[in-house]
Amino acid sequence: MRIDVTAASTLENYPQDICGQKPCVPLYQTSELTIQSNERYKDRFVIVDVVGETVVIDVAAPADKFDAFSPKAQEVLDSVEWKGGLALAYSEKNRETANRNLSQDEWRKFIEAEFDYVRTCSRLPAG
Repeated sequence: MRIDVTAASTLENYPQDICGQKPCVPLYQTSELTIQSNERYKDRFVIVDVVGETVVIDVAAPADKFDAFSPKAQEVLDSVEWKGGLALAYSEKNRETANRNLSQDEWRKFIEAEFDYVRTCSRLPAG
């Protein structure tokens, strides 16, 4: 399943405890964090079932660059290996295990330097 979300506008009094300094629209709460969409960004949530485990992958980029960004993100998603029912990808559990964002070098290697670096997990520091 795939769901595309674009936050066209945000509330003036957005929840800063969730969004930080950038206005956002909270979408849903997981056991660990709140998934959100930021103004002027497009998110594509890819939802898959892997041996009974729901895996949600969030691909996000500035809305005006998303169409150019999407094929590169799809290449990364297509390279994901599923092993023993566990996603070796950017699932909520793996994000917690890695406990970090992509590094600048990883971003350039997998995404390309033409796209500005963004944190893949907003509550963790940039890589």
